[in-house]
Amino acid sequence: MTLTDTGANLALRQAAGQLLGIAAGFAIQSIALCAGLGMILLRWPELHGVLQGMAAGCVMYLGWQMLRGRGAMAGAAGDPVPFWEAAARQFLNPRAWLICATAAMLCLPVALEPVLMAGYTGAI
Repeated sequence: MTLTDTGANLALRQAAGQLLGIAAGFAIQSIALCAGLGMILLRWPELHGVLQGMAAGCVMYLGWQMLRGRGAMAGAAGDPVPFWEAAARQFLNPRAWLICATAAMLCLPVALEPVLMAGYTGAI
């Protein structure tokens, strides 16, 4: 939503850093979840429900703010979000975690679980 707000209020060229930051943050999340954190969610599926609840709450909060007339970038209409801040925001976004977790659980074969878990714990 913030990217749409930035693109609407500023030029696409000014929103490019934010767009690339979101993509980079999402890629890092996907790699982390596919490298082993997704296996934790497979072992404890109730965590997936918690993530779903947080994502739904986030969407409702953002919708409520938009209805009240306070956009995601209210007060900073002239400043685009920098690349690193946009990438860091992805780690606070429960919807992004939910999308990455769902992709990790659906797309990874179960046979890779021991290999990925060993690689992930070895990297830590």
